Amino acid sequence: MKTQILIVEDEALIAADIHDRLVDLGYDVCACCDSYSEALQWMETQRADLVLLDIHLNGEQTGIDLARELRERYQVPFVFLTAYVDSTTLREAQKTEPAGYLVKPLQTKDIIATLEIARYRHQAEVDNRKMERWLATTLESIGDGVLAVDLKGRVTFINSIAQNLTGWCGSEAIGQPIETIFRLVDERTQASQVALVKECLEQGKAMHLAEGFCIRTKTGDLLPIDDSIAPICDGEMNGIVIVFRDRTRRQQLERERATFERHLFESQRLDSIGMLASGIAHDFNNLLTVVRGNADFCAEMRIPDQAAYLADMQEAIRRGSDLCEQMLAYAGQAPLEKKRLDLMELAQATVHMVQRLRTNCRYKVQSQAEPVWVLGDSRQLQQVILNLLTNAADAIGEDQGVVSLSLSQSGDTALLEVSDTGAGMAPEVAQKIFEPFFSTKEHGRGLGLAAVAGFIRSHSGTIKVESSPGKGSRFRIGIPVVGPPVATPSPSAEPAPGASILVVDDEEPLRRLIERGLTRQGYRITEACNGVEALESVRSQTFDLVILDIVMPLMGGREVLEILRQEFPELPVLMISGYDPSNVPLQGAAFLAKPFGINVLMDTVAQLLKAALA
Repeated sequence: MKTQILIVEDEALIAADIHDRLVDLGYDVCACCDSYSEALQWMETQRADLVLLDIHLNGEQTGIDLARELRERYQVPFVFLTAYVDSTTLREAQKTEPAGYLVKPLQTKDIIATLEIARYRHQAEVDNRKMERWLATTLESIGDGVLAVDLKGRVTFINSIAQNLTGWCGSEAIGQPIETIFRLVDERTQASQVALVKECLEQGKAMHLAEGFCIRTKTGDLLPIDDSIAPICDGEMNGIVIVFRDRTRRQQLERERATFERHLFESQRLDSIGMLASGIAHDFNNLLTVVRGNADFCAEMRIPDQAAYLADMQEAIRRGSDLCEQMLAYAGQAPLEKKRLDLMELAQATVHMVQRLRTNCRYKVQSQAEPVWVLGDSRQLQQVILNLLTNAADAIGEDQGVVSLSLSQSGDTALLEVSDTGAGMAPEVAQKIFEPFFSTKEHGRGLGLAAVAGFIRSHSGTIKVESSPGKGSRFRIGIPVVGPPVATPSPSAEPAPGASILVVDDEEPLRRLIERGLTRQGYRITEACNGVEALESVRSQTFDLVILDIVMPLMGGREVLEILRQEFPELPVLMISGYDPSNVPLQGAAFLAKPFGINVLMDTVAQLLKAALA
């Protein structure tokens, strides 16, 4: 059931904008009011789950006045809307205990986070109130811990609950001084607070202790408590009664709530960073594809004196592509070229490469005799092992040390471990090492281990780290295993001159690059800059192949492919993108990851046309 939201805003345009944005986000706006009186009148006959409330309203009563009514009369959570308030108004607003604040102009991500946290907090308050009522009923039935003390300060009564909490049985406690049985201490300093009990006994006044107190049980343990002390009067004072209960459960609930809110905040923060990284990498991959393709053309021309410059350009492209892949890996959207491979062979080759560079480290490799086959992208898995080995060597520094790699198979999981004898990490550092842009290295980008975690997630695997200062670090990776590969011959294909190809991409330089390369092979090329134009072209003329970008404005490649499969089920399609295509049903289409070399594109096109014309 959708959340029912009441908007109280005196600016009609702002109220309409908030209404439309909430509906787009999936919420149900039950009404919009512009004043204190209209909102209360509406609440008299109907109810809302949440109220978005402007602090400044038309009329004498403000949003703060309305907030008091909402809390006291209706127990409805509310979130304040404001652009600017002075400190005095803000203090008054805080007294009403709002569920949150939204600052104008509103941001969509802030709306979602604030409303969901407000709903959670309100539900937590409702649950806590229910729990408190339930506990009150239960305690009335079974009793709190109760101690009765006479005027001499000696225990005259102790019920079974108090016996369980203090650790003293009735026969031991009766007649003992109260400071022996009920040893009240300050929870922070652990200093004795028995004087408070004696003060109440001497002055005959009731007292309810605030949080921060506990009792020391008979066994010496500290038990946090809530308690109250009151005089026992029968015409005249003849003692005091102490009623107390264990506060551990309530503290646990508060800790769990704080942990949940912290994890929610961290999740939202990392999601936003992942979206940023994937967007940048997508645009950059398009640029790299254009540069790489044109560099390939220049290299084929064999113009004197250009070879060195082109080599540098191609190396820069490769490094830029690797950086994009790391960002996309963290965002979980890196394209994969999975095949069956021997993880042990890959690991040994990577160790051999690293040990030539870091001679101060001794590398130990331990593995089982049989190959360990996994279904994976060899480049990504090699990058995982390379990053872990390099980080292990960096942790050792210039000293002599040992980097160990072990690989085994347990059931249907390949277990890869990399450990070192380096400096290790403090717990607060180990918690952050997989976060993007976090690095302990002076010139580190903070993408290496974030990418490693992304690569492992894309392979349906797990990664864990164990480390402590002075004891080195151990990374443990688990990846599903598969059966060994079956050898198949690699088909070859020649270009099919005269074939008609539709190229669909929103980047004009990329379309021009593809057109230039395929025209050299004798193909006839038609271009479209979005999905709408592509469908118009396919419906008006015949094509032998469609090259289709996945991410485009107006209509993306996914939607175009669905329509093509309905209207032209036999038409060959080659999807191209810098994103992971796993969330796009390819429906028989081929896929090529950006940035690609022009020769790779031409080979792929030749293969598809050969299969289609066979």
